[in-house]
Amino acid sequence: MVERSGYSGVFRTPGFGAVAATITQVDGLPVRRSEDIVRMRQVVRERAIGLGFGLVDQTKIITAASELARNALVYGGGGVTPDVIVQDDMLTTSEQQFTKAIAPKSQDFFTVLADYAIELAKTAPPTFTVEPAWVDEFYTRLQAKGVVADRKNYDAAKRYVTRALEQRVAHYALGDSTAKRRDLQYDAPLRRAIDLLEKGTSQRDVFAVAGEPLAAVPPVPKKP
Repeated sequence: MVERSGYSGVFRTPGFGAVAATITQVDGLPVRRSEDIVRMRQVVRERAIGLGFGLVDQTKIITAASELARNALVYGGGGVTPDVIVQDDMLTTSEQQFTKAIAPKSQDFFTVLADYAIELAKTAPPTFTVEPAWVDEFYTRLQAKGVVADRKNYDAAKRYVTRALEQRVAHYALGDSTAKRRDLQYDAPLRRAIDLLEKGTSQRDVFAVAGEPLAAVPPVPKKP
């Protein structure tokens, strides 16, 4: 199981099915009391905004994360212990401040982003990189919509803005699969999971590499 800020998934690989090793980032939140659930909702909301989800999807994700946290607290005694810990590669302080600033108009932010990305995708080559002119023009359009006002805060979140433009342009120009491969540099848990899978040829191998070897399966007793 790959766990990250309220999201989870199972890797399936040829030859040995689902891999259930848990991989988490060091910014994972402990769930030991009811106040932790409130904190979980706040963090997941920030991450959902940062990943470009609209208001409706934000609500769905926050609700799901809240239920997971509550179930972990009530029934699981605090959740799942990770098999592998991955260093944080999430938003910097400046980027978090920027996403909080645009949160009231997040819908406008992502509408402007989508519209501009569609325009750029029409002429973007397969090996495109985000140009400084794109970042400047995006700011101009956001400012016209009243989404941003402070250029200093915008510039401080340049990595976030650049990633958002790259993701959306790649999505429209190259498709979801290529867009995800380009985004791999930002996804530390997924990179680590792929690394583990490449080092093992079976589920047992993967757990061994992760430092959590599976217990030996007892032999089936013979019928008398």
